[in-house]
Amino acid sequence: MLIGSAGETASGPVRVADLFRSAGFVRAREQAVHSGVPWFVLSAKHGLLEPDDVVAPYDLDLGDSSTVYRSARGEWVAAQLGERVQLTGATVEVHGGVDFAQPLRQPLARRGAALELPLPGTWHEDDHSDHRHADGGGPAGALGRLRDLLSRSRPTDSRHPGHDASAS
Repeated sequence: MLIGSAGETASGPVRVADLFRSAGFVRAREQAVHSGVPWFVLSAKHGLLEPDDVVAPYDLDLGDSSTVYRSARGEWVAAQLGERVQLTGATVEVHGGVDFAQPLRQPLARRGAALELPLPGTWHEDDHSDHRHADGGGPAGALGRLRDLLSRSRPTDSRHPGHDASAS
C-alpha cells in the first residue's frame, strides 16, 4: 500500500508516518497499519519512503511538476518499491489520487504488478493546501486533476478544441 504525501505537516523533522496531518493521510495510514501489508509513503520530494524514515517538512506539490518529471519519478518509485517487495503478481494500492498513481501504472505493469486506486471518498483532500481546483477534494476534484493530467499529455484536434484528436 502506498500513501501519497498531502496536507499540513509537522513543524520539524519526524518519522514520515507522522509528518502529514491531513485527515485523508491519517485515515489511509491507519488503514495501512491495520491491514498488515507492507506500506510506504509516496513523497513528492523524496520518492518512496518507509514509515520510520525521518524527514523534515517540505513544500512541493507533485501536481505542479511536468509530465516528464512525473514519468521519471514513476520509474524511480517503482524501482525503489521493487527493491523492497516482490512486485510480480502484486496489486499495489495507491491512496493519494491521480497525480501519485498515474505515473506508476506503466512502470508497475512492466514489473508484473497491478495498480489499484481506491474510489474517491476513501482518500479526502479537503484539507490539502492545493486549492487550484475550485471544487476541492472528493470525486469532482479528482476528476479535475485527471482532466488536467490528460490535457497536458494529449494533443488536441485543432478543428475541435478541447477534444482528443484520437477520439475523432
